[in-house]
Amino acid sequence: MLSTKKSKNRWIVYLHSPSQSTDQLNRFLEILESYTPRIEYQRGRTAYLEFEEGRREDDHPLTLIGHLQKDLAGLGIPVSFGLGSTKLLARAAAGLTDPGESFWILPQGEADLIQGLSVKLWPGMFPKTITQLLHLGIRRVGELARIDTFWVKRVWGDRGLVMREQARGFDPRPVVRRIPSPERTPVLPQPRLFPPQGKAEKLTVMRQLAAFLRHKYGEPAAKYSL
Repeated sequence: MLSTKKSKNRWIVYLHSPSQSTDQLNRFLEILESYTPRIEYQRGRTAYLEFEEGRREDDHPLTLIGHLQKDLAGLGIPVSFGLGSTKLLARAAAGLTDPGESFWILPQGEADLIQGLSVKLWPGMFPKTITQLLHLGIRRVGELARIDTFWVKRVWGDRGLVMREQARGFDPRPVVRRIPSPERTPVLPQPRLFPPQGKAEKLTVMRQLAAFLRHKYGEPAAKYSL
């Protein structure tokens, strides 16, 4: 049974690209922030976004995602969108679609999806844990919810309890705003032969250099300007 504590008008987008490049990262984040301030950046071109559905036609989830898709298309990298009422569902939805496409898990389909989702597609699950689940005969996410809490914790500890709650459809994790600081190339001081106020020192060195050139190459080689 899915959680009844979710806000009716709250929906989450998991935005994912196979590219881990951070090129044009600032522009990428600017586009996302033009849609919502609730952004939890992950890495590369991956992030969670949270929206509150309004009453206007333009506030419909698919309409907003369509506009966002067009804006991000200028970056030249296909981005997949998964939509759901929780982080788990949004990320699962993104894993069920093709690059550049979007997939929305509607509220009436959430329970069936969790029950039937292959553990191989369980978002954020470590490969080792997936192998363990398969060896135990657990092939669908929902099957873990039917195992007693004692045994789940015995095998996977506290992480197992979180897994079991997810298998029951509970995922209270909020979207926590996290934006990376813009990377700036530090301005390094340029090497200088003379300090800004070192004209007297400059004259001394130049006179010595002129005398050396005059002695070795003759008078024409010793001409210099300050």
